[in-house]
Amino acid sequence: MPSHRTYRWFAGLLGAGAASLLLAAPAQAASSVGGSISPDEVIQRAQSWVSEGVPYNQGANHTDSNGSYREDCSGFVSMAWHLSDSLVTQTLPSVATQISSSQLQPGDALDYTSEHVILFGNWIDQSAGTFNYYSEQNSRVLTNKYQGDINASSLAGWPTSSYTPLRYDKISGTATTTPAPAPTPAPTPAPAPAPAPAPAPAPAPAPAPAPGGNGYPWHHWQ
Repeated sequence: MPSHRTYRWFAGLLGAGAASLLLAAPAQAASSVGGSISPDEVIQRAQSWVSEGVPYNQGANHTDSNGSYREDCSGFVSMAWHLSDSLVTQTLPSVATQISSSQLQPGDALDYTSEHVILFGNWIDQSAGTFNYYSEQNSRVLTNKYQGDINASSLAGWPTSSYTPLRYDKISGTATTTPAPAPTPAPTPAPAPAPAPAPAPAPAPAPAPAPGGNGYPWHHWQ
């Protein structure tokens, strides 16, 4: 008859085996080219270009584990959405649906079709209209993360009113993580106060009159 010790040993062995099977379970598979993609993965892909410091160059493609995409604003959004090709600002709406600015969630885009497109990161304070976004801005800066204000007159150098909020048609689900906020720019130091003016020098005392021969001043008699 098996002892209680034998049962405990066998139960422990089964528990260890089950734990190893759970640990060995694969993570959720990444998206395929042109397939459904979660907002979290869109943000992860966008952040990868920030981490790699991808430059802006409309005449070049950046190739890495995410694929090969044109190094400009619309190529960047195409990469983040895992599209099969690098679209342009005028053609991104063909794979997306217009939404309202209040519906923006991580992984959406704000597209100014004749000029520029940015990728929405997350709300900082939706009631105030502030948010983080990712962008391939221009040839003077690398891909980066910025802060914007949906109520401001301009966004990334263009009129805010010219942007159309878009959601990729194959976005699946909602974001489960909130991206870290963009770094706050260092405040401009207050100018050093001007030095106080030096006090005016005291007037020199008038020289004492020269004494005469008897110790008294000379007088010029007229």
